[in-house]
Amino acid sequence: MRALVSGKPYLLVRGFENMVADTHKQTPAKARRYLVGLRKGFHEITPQVKRQIAKEYFIQPGAFDMIRLPKQISLDPIRKLNKDDLEKLTLIEMKSSDLDLDHTLKGYFFSYTYSEQLAAQALGERYQIVFVVLPRGGGKKFYKEMSYGELWSKAMSIHMSWQIRF
Repeated sequence: MRALVSGKPYLLVRGFENMVADTHKQTPAKARRYLVGLRKGFHEITPQVKRQIAKEYFIQPGAFDMIRLPKQISLDPIRKLNKDDLEKLTLIEMKSSDLDLDHTLKGYFFSYTYSEQLAAQALGERYQIVFVVLPRGGGKKFYKEMSYGELWSKAMSIHMSWQIRF
């Protein structure tokens, strides 16, 4: 069985398939905790709040991962948003890596879905893509935030694909 790990092909030995899946789940979870811990207004949200926001802005719930508010409300996931919060929030699509990357993100390859693109186009500056780098080897942790326009202006190459489920 073959898989991609951090963009490189790996041959998986039977019984070790879950190690790849666990690694790819752990890095985003660590990245969310890292952003919230910065106390710069990044917040995790409950699935109910995510659906509330998606309904309010007519977007897919899978088009974003977190929100940012002008101030830090809590370090715990937000369970309820009022109308004032909905008007001030920025939706955050997070991309994370455990590779030792530099601040330019040169060579970093990631997926970007159609629902993310539609949300970014609809919301403009209220939709941001945040790249979080948490190197395994103890390199420098950092995050880099980009608007939809910045993302496309910095892209060195774009490989379109469709993921279809029956």
